[in-house]
Amino acid sequence: MTTERLSDLERKANLVHRYEFRTFAARLEEIQARQPHIGLDALVSMVLPVVVEQKLDGTRLGLSPFLHCDAFSFCEPVIIDFKFGPKRQFHILGPTGYALVMESLHEYPMNIGCVVYVNFVGDTLRIEKDIHVISDELRSAFIEERDERMRMIAEEIDPGLPGVCYQDCPYSLQCRGK
Repeated sequence: MTTERLSDLERKANLVHRYEFRTFAARLEEIQARQPHIGLDALVSMVLPVVVEQKLDGTRLGLSPFLHCDAFSFCEPVIIDFKFGPKRQFHILGPTGYALVMESLHEYPMNIGCVVYVNFVGDTLRIEKDIHVISDELRSAFIEERDERMRMIAEEIDPGLPGVCYQDCPYSLQCRGK
């Protein structure tokens, strides 16, 4: 990684850190003002009401045993997936797949997904949330995509490189040498 890319990555990490630090500090002060006798466990669950990097075993669905969704909320079951970069239609399949795994593990329906898009505009952080219903159609679309990829692996089919790559593809150096 070049020094320039490393510097840009450090700048972006600092923007995210500053944003999250301020958000959590504000939540912490608000909760402590309303609940002065709150215990530490309750305080943490109110400041950060999600499980981060929820580990999942996807083997019941023919997926990896080492899956992890970015975040999961237990209050109203919501599967949360973070994306850095532009919005893409297929991104909603990520929370859908995690929801199917959670349903297979806990036998409880997961009907809400959220893709959180984090983008950087100069020195400003832009966050957009795409909250969606995990419908039967989305579940079927995920299963079809999974089955197609499993078929390609079983038949040792090399899909080759796409005709056009996304400009912001993080793998362009590895597969195209650019």
